[in-house]
Amino acid sequence: MHNRSVASTLNPLIGHDPRETLENLCVCLAHMGATFASHHENPSIHFFAVSAAAALRYEAEQMEQQVA
Repeated sequence: MHNRSVASTLNPLIGHDPRETLENLCVCLAHMGATFASHHENPSIHFFAVSAAAALRYEAEQMEQQVA
């Protein structure tokens, strides 16, 4: 799929650019992790989700620095 607006319509996590998509994924992961952890009373689920979100943010920052 090459049209970002069509992809964004089909998947609301896809943003206007790759950076926004990565940020959307980070927010989604963090919220899902918190929700799952509270329902299952298992803080490791939240830790895993927050760690995954942090890794995505790190890579987004690295991509941004390479472009600048």
